[in-house]
Amino acid sequence: MKKIFLSCPAFHLRLRYVLLIFFSLNFITGCMYYYRVTTKTKLTPEDIRWEDFNGKYLILHSGDSAWQMNEISVDSSILSCRISALPDDHRMYMKTNPDKINRFRKSASAYEGNVLKEIHLYSTEKIKRSDKPVSLDFSSLKKMEIYKYAAGASDASWAIPVVVPISVVGITALIIALTKSSCPYVYISEGDSFRFAGEIFSGAVYSSLERNDYLPLPGFNPANGKYRVKIANRLPEIQHLNLSELWIISHPENTDVLADKYGKIHTLGSVETPVSAVTAGMTDRTEMIKRKDKNYFLFDEEPSLTGDTSAKNSLILTFDIPSGQDSGKLVVRAKNSFWGDYIFGEFTKQFGKNYVGWVKKKGKESPDKAIKWKKDQNLPLMVYLETRDGWQFVDYFDLAGPLAFRDMIMLMDLSKANRTKSGDREQVRIRIETGFMFWELDYAAIDLTKDLPVNLVQVQPSSAINETGKDVKSLLTLDDKHYYIQPSTSNEVVLDFNASSDKPGLKKSVVIHTKGYYEHIRYYRNLPDREKLLTFRRPGRLSQFSFERFLEGKKKYSMKYSSGEIK
Repeated sequence: MKKIFLSCPAFHLRLRYVLLIFFSLNFITGCMYYYRVTTKTKLTPEDIRWEDFNGKYLILHSGDSAWQMNEISVDSSILSCRISALPDDHRMYMKTNPDKINRFRKSASAYEGNVLKEIHLYSTEKIKRSDKPVSLDFSSLKKMEIYKYAAGASDASWAIPVVVPISVVGITALIIALTKSSCPYVYISEGDSFRFAGEIFSGAVYSSLERNDYLPLPGFNPANGKYRVKIANRLPEIQHLNLSELWIISHPENTDVLADKYGKIHTLGSVETPVSAVTAGMTDRTEMIKRKDKNYFLFDEEPSLTGDTSAKNSLILTFDIPSGQDSGKLVVRAKNSFWGDYIFGEFTKQFGKNYVGWVKKKGKESPDKAIKWKKDQNLPLMVYLETRDGWQFVDYFDLAGPLAFRDMIMLMDLSKANRTKSGDREQVRIRIETGFMFWELDYAAIDLTKDLPVNLVQVQPSSAINETGKDVKSLLTLDDKHYYIQPSTSNEVVLDFNASSDKPGLKKSVVIHTKGYYEHIRYYRNLPDREKLLTFRRPGRLSQFSFERFLEGKKKYSMKYSSGEIK
């Protein structure tokens, strides 16, 4: 049996059992990472300030030669530096495509992440190796390229790995590609390429769950007076797009903004992280969720630790707030897990040949009933506030999809919170809860400032060109019963939105507001398991089912490992 080297970023130790089985394709191929190039021309001394490049690695190009730059100094017209030979680990990406997303490797066996520290300066002067300082006139510096991590492209690549022979592992290695419960992918234009930005109305898997979504698009800037967005179908499903418009929000410079799931815009002034974050099993996860660093909580504690037979998981956040504070805005950065995505696919398999009929039936039921089942099964990220009468349900964060982390916000009424004194301040507790390994929580904080006035411009697409060259904008400008339908994985639409004028003293943030739903294309041949399906009427059953599958995977892996089949 061939040895399998786990090359993806380290997950929690316990996940090694199931990830080897259910995500083996990712392990075999290695996760893909990408970087993008930001190019600056017509350089001035203000563009090259050494203090701004702290921790970066500057490389000087002249013709086919390149050197490391040290001891850099800049005056009004001259850049001076000493040059030395480049080490091997900074020669790997000397040639790169500045107009596209570029790939690099990052694994335990081949770490090439140094490319993310590189800044490249290109000079038209002929430079020779010298022990003396080199002086360059700014007029000879034709461009500067800064390499940055392309988070969206990297995250997206992990969900759609390249195909390799399954024989490497005697387990089905295409589970992600075959059972991925996706939703429409959103990309934003960056010059001549598109960057993956996130997924929209995730979990709206039949018409009764159609919903609005408000996806933030940080770092999105217009080109030639237009914002360009692509919405694409990339997996086996039928996507029904009802509405697509761009929200351009002007707000004070010292704030950020997020739209909640109801479309209300909130400003963020000064966020405070929790003083403690403790799991139901009393494990401290405070440091884990204080920063946006992808060191995330997996909601993976077993019932033996949580005491919950349905395997629900929770994290209790304690916040230190001023006395008398009666409102706040809970902010989280989270996404659904690939494991949860897999589990929902395993659930739908129980319908077998009746799956298509079940979807049609679900599409006809009331939205309230469909949402109730979703909440009962702990699919969303549920939020509770500790009051004097116990834990009280506040609201939930709807599904965000597994491809990219997403910032989300929820208004919290703290007037009924149970408060404990902490010096001249008070402490309140908020509980975040979901099913077993359904979500990954990277960050949580609370903003206690009042919402400030903002200027919102809602922009309808000036054009919406699909892959055949047809303009379908008339189907996307109104919230009605006329849908732009994407039935296959080759379907995509590129939307242009006119940029609004700048507001003096304000900065802009961009949100794409969409509405719609999608249907998975599944052709199961097995007979329905009616007895098992009836159990999913029970609240919490899907979480319990997730834990059962986890144990099955753990057992299978342990048996293969102990027999020496996997080394």
